[in-house]
Amino acid sequence: MITGYETEQRKLRAKGLVDRVSIQMRYRVTHEGTRLAAVLPSLAEQLCNSIIGLSRYPEKCNAPEKLETSF
Repeated sequence: MITGYETEQRKLRAKGLVDRVSIQMRYRVTHEGTRLAAVLPSLAEQLCNSIIGLSRYPEKCNAPEKLETSF
């Protein structure tokens, strides 16, 4: 039976983010995986900050309050 961990390993290998080092059960993060790991926290922070900003200042959002007003 395939566990969740094995499924995640397969996904990471398929995307080229990790490589199998040898016949042993060892993996290494590729250059692309390292780049992605460095960028994702920054993107997540920017996304969270923009969502928080919209919730604090809804008047800056151009979305209509009611669906009927947009028609």
